[in-house]
Amino acid sequence: MKRLFLFLFCLAVILGGIGFYIGNMAYEEFTNAPWDQLLGIENHSRDVSTVRQWEKERGWEPVRVNGQDGTILRGTYIENRHDSHKTVILIHGLYQNRSMCLPYMEVYRRMGYNILLIDLRGHGESEGEHTEWGMREIDDLAMWCQWLRNRDEQMHIGLHGVSLGAAMSLLYAGSEYGKDLSFVVADSSYGNVIDMGRDKLWQASG
Repeated sequence: MKRLFLFLFCLAVILGGIGFYIGNMAYEEFTNAPWDQLLGIENHSRDVSTVRQWEKERGWEPVRVNGQDGTILRGTYIENRHDSHKTVILIHGLYQNRSMCLPYMEVYRRMGYNILLIDLRGHGESEGEHTEWGMREIDDLAMWCQWLRNRDEQMHIGLHGVSLGAAMSLLYAGSEYGKDLSFVVADSSYGNVIDMGRDKLWQASG
């Protein structure tokens, strides 16, 4: 009986190791895939010239936080009024950067919101090679929210995301961090990134 138990235990460990190895390989293939080509998206992720120019011309504040893994994340903070205690974080789509969200700003500024434009990891001026599809971005958003609350303890925070940013907003809202949000706007989020990615990879390899 002891030998049988030992055999089954060793078999479970081996199978678990194989499963972990295969799962890790699949995740690496998924994250490193050329999604701009697979999805037909023009890659503008590193072109931040517009927002950098507007920072200089309008006196906007370039800001940064460190992700929990040490990745440097960058953004732009635009204060509306000194007495405003509410901020919306605008989150761009895949292969874009914080410049993408400039057209959304004025609506929130008219409502008295401060604006925080951020570059997701792997985009814009933030470090990283590619998106992590929410594996690390949720913690990244938590760091941005903490940065805002360190600046103003009374800060009320909302999220407005587009495409990939919308998916990240929903994931964040559903996490343990999300209970403190004032609102979430999810514009054009995908339904299931795993299904989408599997279908695109299958078409590309077929």
